[in-house]
Amino acid sequence: MKKAIILQILIALVFASAQLSFAEDKIITLKGQLSSLEIRKSQLESEKFSLVNEGDNLSYKIEDLKRQSESGLGIIGRFRLSQNLRKAQNLSEKIQNIDREIYSLNNQIEQVKSILTNEYETQINLLIQKAGKTNNVNEKKALLGKISEYQSSRNLLKRSEKQKSEPINIAKIDISEHDSPKEIREKADLIIDIANKTNARISSIDLRINKLRDELRTRKKLDEFADEISFFGERVAKGQVVSKATGDQLKEDVEIDAKTKSDNPIILTRQPETLDTSDDKTIKTSETSIKSVMKSNSLSAEYTEVPQSKLVEELKNLEKQKQELKKELTSLTNKADSFRKKADELEKTGKKAVETQNTSDKKQDSKPQGTKNKTEGKP
Repeated sequence: MKKAIILQILIALVFASAQLSFAEDKIITLKGQLSSLEIRKSQLESEKFSLVNEGDNLSYKIEDLKRQSESGLGIIGRFRLSQNLRKAQNLSEKIQNIDREIYSLNNQIEQVKSILTNEYETQINLLIQKAGKTNNVNEKKALLGKISEYQSSRNLLKRSEKQKSEPINIAKIDISEHDSPKEIREKADLIIDIANKTNARISSIDLRINKLRDELRTRKKLDEFADEISFFGERVAKGQVVSKATGDQLKEDVEIDAKTKSDNPIILTRQPETLDTSDDKTIKTSETSIKSVMKSNSLSAEYTEVPQSKLVEELKNLEKQKQELKKELTSLTNKADSFRKKADELEKTGKKAVETQNTSDKKQDSKPQGTKNKTEGKP
């Protein structure tokens, strides 16, 4: 009879242990799914951010072309306008597709969070029941620790639900007095997740900044080249620039004139050849057209119709935004590191406390029974 009761207890313990192990595996799987979905969402948000910036830049071009159309656009102008409108339409479609995918991911994230929250609550109730039935102090401590861990994770999920429409206030994420090392690490992971999103935004802004800098640098070089062409055109118009062949002929004529002067008192001179400046207007027109063509060129077709002032303004705004995000990233990283260090310290302290308690218990158990009884018998 006793053997049968012991066997039933063992079977119940094995079943309960297997059930807890299965529940733990299910929770780990759900957390992995949630992490994958959130990473994908972060990637899409970063991609959308780049496309929106590109769309803003394209809108400048379209606005400028529309303003020009009031005074009449040529064939090239109309072609550029239609081309930019098609690009804007393509960008709009891409952004809409990303929005649809983000919407779908948000629904999946909500479903997984709901399942995970329910799983936490189910396991918390089961563990509370189990803790109430056991008389083993160590087992009860372990169960209570697990309950606390699941409660903390569930509360974090519920908190994120409330804050989903608002940016997470990092200042409010702090270590409470009763947080376990695992709970503190979970908070650190949440901060790191925000830091990764911030870093993705910085990378996207960096790409944009580099493009704008290259464009402005190229425009500066083209402006300098256009000025050189202009200066050369002006000198040609004044007859100050001659070819090498003309220069050689002039040198030869000067030598002949010098010889003639010595042989004959009559001085014969030959006027240096100059370029016919009757087409001065044509030269100047050509020079102006070259200059305008040079200045309209750019490194990227993306910026061709965008005024330089707009590019400089956008560059300043992006650099300011980047600096603010870098400060935020540093703050997030430092906070996550401090949380992890605190978790490690608590874990070490907890281990030392357990080891001290075990040593004390062993010493107490190793005392002779007679000595123990005498000690207990003392008033």
